[in-house]
Amino acid sequence: MLGCTFYKLARLKIESKVLTFLFVLSVKMILFFSCLVLIILLFWFLIYLCIKQSEKRNNIYKGLVLFDIDGTLSSVNSAETNYSIVQACIDNSFAVGICTAGSVYSMENILSYTNWMPKNLYDFIIKEGNITFNNVGSKILMGKPNKEAYSKLSVQHPGFLKGFALEKTANALGIVNPNCMILCDDDKGYIREFLNYNSNLNVVCSGVSCGGPDSHLNIIDVKNAMTKCSS
Repeated sequence: MLGCTFYKLARLKIESKVLTFLFVLSVKMILFFSCLVLIILLFWFLIYLCIKQSEKRNNIYKGLVLFDIDGTLSSVNSAETNYSIVQACIDNSFAVGICTAGSVYSMENILSYTNWMPKNLYDFIIKEGNITFNNVGSKILMGKPNKEAYSKLSVQHPGFLKGFALEKTANALGIVNPNCMILCDDDKGYIREFLNYNSNLNVVCSGVSCGGPDSHLNIIDVKNAMTKCSS
C-alpha cells in the first residue's frame, strides 16, 4: 500500500516535470518564431522603404540637361550667366550635368575654371554622386571610368558617345522620354553624330559652329528645349 503511494507520488512528480518542460519549451518556441516573424517583417519593410526611396528619387526630375564645355559653357558667357541658365533648369525640375569631350576636365579640377564654371552646376553634380558628370574624351560615364561601355558602341565619334552618355545618365535618374534628354553643344559635327545615336534626343545649338557668329548658350533656347519635354 505504502509502495503504491510512493509510486503515484513519483509518477505525479515526473509528469509535473514533463509538463513544466513542455510548457517552457512551448513558450521558447513561440518566442523564437515570433522573433523570426518580426525579423522577416522588418527585412521586407526595409526592402519596401528602399524601393519607395528609389521610386521617389527617380520621380524627382522631369528631364536632364547636360552641358558641353568648350565653346558652350566656356564661350562668351560668364560664370554668372551660366549660373542663371543652370538655375532655370533646376527651378524647372530638370537635372543638370556635364557632357564634354575635353579630356582635361574632371570633377577634381572643374571648379577651378572660375571664369565660366557655375557653382550651382558643380553642387548639383556633387549632390547626385557625380552621376551627371560625363567625359567621353577620358571615357568617364556617370562619374566613373567606363571605357568598356563606350568601346562596345558601333560608332566611336565623340558626338555619338555623348548621345549614349546622355541616355544612360537620364535612365539612371528614371528619365525615359528622349525629348526630356537635352544636350547643349556648340559643335555641328558632334550634334550630327549625337542625333545619329538617337534622332529623338533633344539638342540645343549653343555656339558658332552650329548656329553662326551670334549663336551662344542662352536661357531662351534652353527653356524652349525644356518645353519639348512632355510627360
